[in-house]
Amino acid sequence: MIIEYAMTEIIKEDIKTWQKTEGIKTIYEIGAKEDFSIIDFGCGDGRFTIAEAFACPKGNVFGVDIDSSALEFLDSKAKEYGLKNIKTVLADNVLSFENNSIDMITMNDLIHDIKDTSKLLKEFKQKLKQNGILAITPFHLSKDEIEKMILDIVSCGYTLNNTVKNAGIHFGRITKVNGAWKRLSDFERSDIYCFRS
Repeated sequence: MIIEYAMTEIIKEDIKTWQKTEGIKTIYEIGAKEDFSIIDFGCGDGRFTIAEAFACPKGNVFGVDIDSSALEFLDSKAKEYGLKNIKTVLADNVLSFENNSIDMITMNDLIHDIKDTSKLLKEFKQKLKQNGILAITPFHLSKDEIEKMILDIVSCGYTLNNTVKNAGIHFGRITKVNGAWKRLSDFERSDIYCFRS
């Protein structure tokens, strides 16, 4: 499946507004500070990454993804917004980062696709500083699956620190109909589960 990163006018302004307002507030509610070093794992086109960069102007934000087209789009958006604190990394892991060097790792709308969650969570734990933050936004999971996710994360040595209610955002679904973009659904919300290493 080819993902088209040239976002439509339908959602462009919604995303931009969220990134510069509610997105920044959300990043601070998760626990970030202005000088944080953050990995946005599975960043896609960087919707969350950009909010993190606005929230942490004195830090560094690393957008990590396996899709080079998504990272190119993120680079172009960072340039457009004048964000010099975003770096993109083409990878499916965080092994290239130094141990104990990262303040926060976020994973948005991705955990349901990870095959070996335990292995990845252990990699994250190595890279996070002591008492670092792991923030997971689990779209596509039932209540029972979320409870299992929390138990799995705790079993990897994390502590559930807080939950930011209804702060995770999915910008809705769009499709092309007769050559024009049309919104199929509105925003979806999810809680963000915040753990400490």
